[in-house]
Amino acid sequence: MTNSSLLLTAALASALAANLSFGQDAVKAEDQYVVLSYFKVDQENLAAFEEWSRTNSKKFFTEMMNQAGSNLWGWNVARILYRGPDDDAPTHVAASIYNGPPPGTLEPAALDALYKKITAMDPAEYRKRLNSLRELLGTELVRGIAWAGGSSPEGSYRVVTYSRLEPRRAAAHREAAASTWQPIYAAAAKEGKILAWSSRSYVFPRGMDAPYDILG
Repeated sequence: MTNSSLLLTAALASALAANLSFGQDAVKAEDQYVVLSYFKVDQENLAAFEEWSRTNSKKFFTEMMNQAGSNLWGWNVARILYRGPDDDAPTHVAASIYNGPPPGTLEPAALDALYKKITAMDPAEYRKRLNSLRELLGTELVRGIAWAGGSSPEGSYRVVTYSRLEPRRAAAHREAAASTWQPIYAAAAKEGKILAWSSRSYVFPRGMDAPYDILG
């Protein structure tokens, strides 16, 4: 396995489902799907975007978790502090965490009512305002392999590695993550040395042309 890139982030805003458990009844790692969205925010919009994230975005995703039948498990947005010398374009990353594959969007009428309830704006107005503050650079989908610890609260830091596996090494990596690394990081979390750890495989983009296989 080759570690190709490193990312350091600082959490600005986060929300978790009210019934979320980190104990034995917690969501299994392989059932976790995470949608990652990378943004570029210009300096003149930085304060406004981060305030929007802490208020409107947090309220919206919290309400989404409370919808009947929702499998949205958590959400957070973080400022990117370092991404290595090869790519410094994104300034922020948002993560939407699901218990199972991400669902489709709500019916238009339900979505419109939800936006107006939370923000007093319709979806088009909300997106227009948000798009004026940041540029969406790309979206990724990853699926859990193993995890340990709890959540990453606002104000916490995360070190992320993007890795490329050698051919036909995916099964070996999954086994090592679950049987070797997970117990080590679980012990570290229990001792208070770290908050959380995870290893996830890429669902999209994926394949020989994808830059990475593993998000850790």
